[in-house]
Amino acid sequence: MQNGSRHPVSLWVAAFALTAALQIFRGALEDTIIFVAGGLLILLSTNVLAKINLPSAKLTAGSNLDWAGMILLFALAFTPRHTFFNLGIFVLLLPLVLFMAWGAHSEPVRQLTKRDRATRFAWSAWAIVMCLWEFSANILGQLSKVPDAFPTISVLVDPILKLELGQAGFVVVWLLVGYYLLKAGIK
Repeated sequence: MQNGSRHPVSLWVAAFALTAALQIFRGALEDTIIFVAGGLLILLSTNVLAKINLPSAKLTAGSNLDWAGMILLFALAFTPRHTFFNLGIFVLLLPLVLFMAWGAHSEPVRQLTKRDRATRFAWSAWAIVMCLWEFSANILGQLSKVPDAFPTISVLVDPILKLELGQAGFVVVWLLVGYYLLKAGIK
């Protein structure tokens, strides 16, 4: 995770800090901890930890990533959400994800093609729109004392995720997208 921008601090750190502030406003301690820790990790990765090179190629080589994805698929698709067991899966996966994020496959900053710039712009625009929706709905819901009047994306999606088939389908799509991004990043 390199800071290849012109900014002295990664814009991801600012995004995580802003999201952590929203979690404090919401009174969501667990989410605050997640976003503060994520922001600190990104900040450290652009400075102190930038020189560390973990052996990610070994973890993503061959069928290791395929097997890890299948295990994760079954673990997340068929375990109840918001449980200690489900949280444990994520906590145990953190070291593996760190090994995959830092490593030999991270590439130096290079000149982006027109297609890469368009893709980066599209993803950035989508992310900003989704963040504005979430922040606005969350703040308006908190201030009005009627959160359902201004539903966040999680409130809209939650009825689907409460169904076993909905949770399994979401996990499959989520993991396939992540798998594709990891494989594309390796190439």
